[in-house]
Amino acid sequence: MKRIFFIIVTMLFINSIWGAVLSKSVKDLFPNDPNGTQEPILYSDDYLTISVNAEGNNGKVYGNGTEWRIYQANNAVVTITAEHATIKTVSFTYSASNSGVLFFEENQLNSGNTATINATSAEFGVGNYGDAFNGQVRIKSFVVVCITEKVPIGDLYYNLDGTNKTAEVTCEHCFWVDNYDGLTTANIPSSVEYKSETYNATSIGDWAFNGCKGLTSIEIPNSVTSIGYGAFDGCNDLTVTIPNRVTNIGGGAFFGCKLISITIPEGMTTIEAATFAHCTQLTTLTIPNSVTTIKGSSGLYRYGAFEGCTSLQKIYNYGQVPANVYSNTFDGVDKMRCTLYVPQNSIDMYKNAAVWRDFYYIEPLECVTAIEDVVDNKTNGENAKIIKDGQLFILRREKVYSVTGQEVR
Repeated sequence: MKRIFFIIVTMLFINSIWGAVLSKSVKDLFPNDPNGTQEPILYSDDYLTISVNAEGNNGKVYGNGTEWRIYQANNAVVTITAEHATIKTVSFTYSASNSGVLFFEENQLNSGNTATINATSAEFGVGNYGDAFNGQVRIKSFVVVCITEKVPIGDLYYNLDGTNKTAEVTCEHCFWVDNYDGLTTANIPSSVEYKSETYNATSIGDWAFNGCKGLTSIEIPNSVTSIGYGAFDGCNDLTVTIPNRVTNIGGGAFFGCKLISITIPEGMTTIEAATFAHCTQLTTLTIPNSVTTIKGSSGLYRYGAFEGCTSLQKIYNYGQVPANVYSNTFDGVDKMRCTLYVPQNSIDMYKNAAVWRDFYYIEPLECVTAIEDVVDNKTNGENAKIIKDGQLFILRREKVYSVTGQEVR
């Protein structure tokens, strides 16, 4: 119940759509235009177009490519249109001639001030605050804040970044409301095509597959480097392999998933709260040396990163120094039966570190590297004693044990 409570509260603040801030100077857009070049389109990409009616001198570039001029006498109307997006706010930085000033909805919009739009298009005219008729505005730069909509491509929805040409897998509804209803398997491509442009799939967004209870498997390409908050929370039958290029996984991302073995990718430094909580079929966990923090209760989720992983039997931890862990990081893990393998030179540190010292069996990782040789030396399933790198292993019924009786393979 505590997890559901926090989800309800946070729904007021989290939206599945993606915000983008577009900030450009005229100099960036027309660096090589000679004075007097007419450019009726100031900016255009997959989401946004800024243009002016090309009458008279409207849209001409001056100031060695630093100004985009528009004129009251030429009935200038600057139009901003958005596709698959909502324009939230717009501001222009400009200088004026003949008391020129921009207007939006009959309201004066001074240089640097912000107009609130909340629509898919907006128009700006040129007026003056003096007696002159030919007010002139010399636009230097602009800032547009947009909220992009979800773009359906194939079976999935994406947020597309037109600037960086990247794609984020997102949700259809999010928060348990028929999210990808009926989807049982999914294959995220390494790139997608939209309007003749290629976008590399680099992330899975917050709540992307949240509550998709029918999802049993998903292929995630190596192009993905980030998996968002609660991305697969509630996918109770999901099995998945985490790509080795992932460096960020949001809290609760795999809450309650059907994972048997997890290898945290090298390069991750923090494992967030509840990331793998209540993965009750998880038996093996591998943690790289790069991890420095494994969280417990924090933010939306009030569970430790591996809380409730009741079947966990082996943790292969390559950290030379024990990672900082919260008191409930491993709550529910049977620390009397789960063996913690760590670098041999670090055993004493783990035996004295908070939470890590609660594991009854703390064994050297070096013995794990010898296991393959032990298995290779078995003969006809008979019992055998093998010494590898000064350590004794016992092979019994094709299983390998340490001298303390702990199964290591």
